[in-house]
Amino acid sequence: MLATPARRSHSCFDLEAEQAILGAFLIDDDTWSRIGDTFCPEPFYLVAHQAIAAALIARRTKAEPADPVLLRGDLLDAGDRTAADIVFPLAKGVGTSANVSYYWRRLLDLHERRTAEAPDEFAALSISAALAKEEAALEDGSKRLPTGWPRLDRALGGGFGIPSLNILGAAPKSGKSTWAQIIAERHVEGGGFVYYLDLENGRRRFVRRLLCRRSRLGAAQVAVALRAHRRGVFESRDHVASWDAAKCWVQKTLATGLLVEFTPPRDFAARIAAVRQRAGERPLLVVVDSLQKLPMRLEDRRAGVDAWMRLLERLRHDHEAAVLLISEIKRDPKGQYTAHEAAFKESGGIEYSADLALTLTRPTADESADACSTLRVELARDCDDDPRGEVAAYRAQYPFHGLEEIEVAKLPARPRNGTSAAPALFPQRGHSAGWFDADA
Repeated sequence: MLATPARRSHSCFDLEAEQAILGAFLIDDDTWSRIGDTFCPEPFYLVAHQAIAAALIARRTKAEPADPVLLRGDLLDAGDRTAADIVFPLAKGVGTSANVSYYWRRLLDLHERRTAEAPDEFAALSISAALAKEEAALEDGSKRLPTGWPRLDRALGGGFGIPSLNILGAAPKSGKSTWAQIIAERHVEGGGFVYYLDLENGRRRFVRRLLCRRSRLGAAQVAVALRAHRRGVFESRDHVASWDAAKCWVQKTLATGLLVEFTPPRDFAARIAAVRQRAGERPLLVVVDSLQKLPMRLEDRRAGVDAWMRLLERLRHDHEAAVLLISEIKRDPKGQYTAHEAAFKESGGIEYSADLALTLTRPTADESADACSTLRVELARDCDDDPRGEVAAYRAQYPFHGLEEIEVAKLPARPRNGTSAAPALFPQRGHSAGWFDADA
């Protein structure tokens, strides 16, 4: 397994020498007496090799043994799974430590050459460097990831921005999971790539709804049709064919671009980095359902929620991704789920982190009621026009877990930075009323 480079690919790098040195420490205690006086992590080029070197030094400093089992345990305790997973291969792949002094001198020489060639760190901070990096994106216009919901895409000027952090605050039974799943399906069908972390529904429900929606059949209809088919009764032949076609669609169309996980990965940032690599040049959509189900300390959930917000805020830029984050909202004083400035549950940082904040509310949580959920844009950055307000409504399609986007009543037009008597989710800072500044 090749570890992650500490810096960009560089000609002054010798993978075999790095492996030989670390392997020598793991198979021969005399290695310490030969190069221990100058041994340090910095000359290693790979991040994982630096971590292993640091763990070796930590054990040696405390006069503790540093065999592969103990070293791997130290790295796992530190949360570095990548480094931990290459400890045993390093120990098994080195047959002798005889040349370790030669390899160490080579690494020191390569490190010296890399350091001498390092660019001026302030050159990278120049505004001209910023322009060089962003020039193409600025002049080509903002990239958009279509959601597949026509009314929402029109309001946003084409869909979610790339990169962007988009947050949907939704009431129970409003259709939020179905709404997000449909976006993911359509993105993959359009040639994109999706990583979907579903902490709400579980594998069986997720796949069942996917297939029912595609076949336009309810789960009970499918069960009856398949039982009849197995008995040789063919009254529901069309239902069986639709179900089989839906499974084929999942296997041939979605499987190439949809990764789904139902428990949080140990290292979320590493998972997204690996997903970005798998996606290649395809536009990446990351869906997390939901924010409140992510692992965090129960005694300080507000801090935990905001920490996840900061991480997702960083990852959208690191990997040129559109992130769709589902969040719960709280009841208002009347016991209703409505948009207001404290609607997003357990968070104080939505308005500072999100590029787009949406709410999806429904007048009742009764699943059998014929009521529509209303989608509102509460905050939007990087939109040429102001999309705030109600943009669409969604009617549930029973029994196959579908949604139909329909029009909502028109709101009075308002200028982009104007004010309105209608309340906003995030009031403008410094004012007791008015709309949140979309450019803030």
